[in-house]
Amino acid sequence: MLRPGNAGANTAADHVKMLDAALAQLPAAWRTGHRIGDDRLDVVHPIVVRADSAGATHGFVDALVERNIGFSIGFDVDGRVSDALMLAQEEDWVPAVEGDGSRRPGAWVTELTALADLATWPAGTRLICRRERPHPGAQLSLFDIGTGFRHTCFLTASAGEAAPLELRQRRHARVEDRIRGAKACGLRNFPFEDFVRNEAWLVLVLIAQDLLAWTARICLDGALARAEPATVRYQLLHVGARLARRGRDVHLRIDSAWPWRNPLDGRLRPHARRPLLSDLLGMRWPRSFIEAQHPNHVPEPLVERGPASAATRRGRQPVAMRRVPRPLCRRTNNRLGLRIAWVVTTAFEDQQVLIGGDRLAE
Repeated sequence: MLRPGNAGANTAADHVKMLDAALAQLPAAWRTGHRIGDDRLDVVHPIVVRADSAGATHGFVDALVERNIGFSIGFDVDGRVSDALMLAQEEDWVPAVEGDGSRRPGAWVTELTALADLATWPAGTRLICRRERPHPGAQLSLFDIGTGFRHTCFLTASAGEAAPLELRQRRHARVEDRIRGAKACGLRNFPFEDFVRNEAWLVLVLIAQDLLAWTARICLDGALARAEPATVRYQLLHVGARLARRGRDVHLRIDSAWPWRNPLDGRLRPHARRPLLSDLLGMRWPRSFIEAQHPNHVPEPLVERGPASAATRRGRQPVAMRRVPRPLCRRTNNRLGLRIAWVVTTAFEDQQVLIGGDRLAE
């Protein structure tokens, strides 16, 4: 969502609008129990929203509670939190953990719910804090300088131990990677002076980022699946390749001198032979697709093969055929980048996934 330049980072109305837009992308089964007024017992798929301290507003948190959505939102270390930290006992701090279950060096976690006043927040809200030794370049407050540790806090209503909940909130930092990737796809600077045109530019950037993300998830593995857009653009999108048609099959041919030929060939070849991709290449358009693209199209009458046809001479029954409108059979260019978009679209159909469906957590 593109907002005016003077919009605040903690505007609750904009956050609620983005929340409703994210919920609208989910399948109906995932939205069950998350509408305003729904009972908590009707929830089929629990949802948790993570945000930084800009989302720590009463309007946004109340909107999450009304929709039966859990939250894990950063919280500023203000005077109340500083006073609570001074009351926390040293034995209350437990080691922070990593994703593999190992101990995070130089970091500890504790819960400050009983030491801070959280009466203005929804019932069941918990305040959890992590302290760690400052790394080079860390921004420290006067309180951090005095204690020698960097403190970060967050609010949540989830049950469980403090360390795993802190790990879940810490993983929210991956949104910085998505922001950096969006800037590499064209979000660094808006090219127009008009707000509407820049809004259209933002939509194109998000589409490109979604295609890159799903391509990495479905078609790539290893280091290339975690590579930056510039690396993917150089190693994958600019590869010398073409799609060749032989019979009713589609074959992916990659330049033999390309340094990354083997991993690309091994991962992309199974997707290049999917039936839906053959339809997109203009080889066989299903009737449902034709009717969807041309709702007013009147199909031509069926044409029966005559008795003198080769099929009849071999003892088989005549086959009914239907001509496909020529505008749907136009050849397209052989640029691999466009084909990859079609490959990912094919995978969407097979796996029944939803673009943006898991972005609610961000």
